[in-house]
Amino acid sequence: MWTKQPNSDLCFVCGLDNPVGLQLTFWQSADRVRSRCQLPEPYQSWPNIGHGGVISALLDEVMARAVIGLHDAFAVSVKLALRFHDNTPLNEPLVVEGWVERRRGTQWFFTAAELRHGEDDRLLASATATFTCVPPNQAAHLHVLMAQWPTHEPEVRESAP
Repeated sequence: MWTKQPNSDLCFVCGLDNPVGLQLTFWQSADRVRSRCQLPEPYQSWPNIGHGGVISALLDEVMARAVIGLHDAFAVSVKLALRFHDNTPLNEPLVVEGWVERRRGTQWFFTAAELRHGEDDRLLASATATFTCVPPNQAAHLHVLMAQWPTHEPEVRESAP
């Protein structure tokens, strides 16, 4: 079962009102967060290849959403390690998926993510990250902000998006 997560308004990756952003929708299962996308030309580095910084943002976002959505904890990345396995093509279907590998106490999360080609399942990039929870007063403020994010009727899917 996959449930749609809320979107922010101006986030580069998921902000619905960000005219230069990716405007992605994320879905969560019991242990994963996933999104499908295509990178258009404005996000290229070399011709027909996605920019590494944009790919990094995708992987960071899906891991952060795994912490927030699956563990109800507001956290920020403090360490991010990426590996590019193959060129990420523009204007082709992509799947980004993230999960929490382990947790230490209530403060630390260790996550992983993959970016794959949406048709042939080829691994394009992978990442691991360490996240730490924001201070309680900041988390309370983020809960208020998140409640104001554009909402849609919750959607649930039986199969992976």
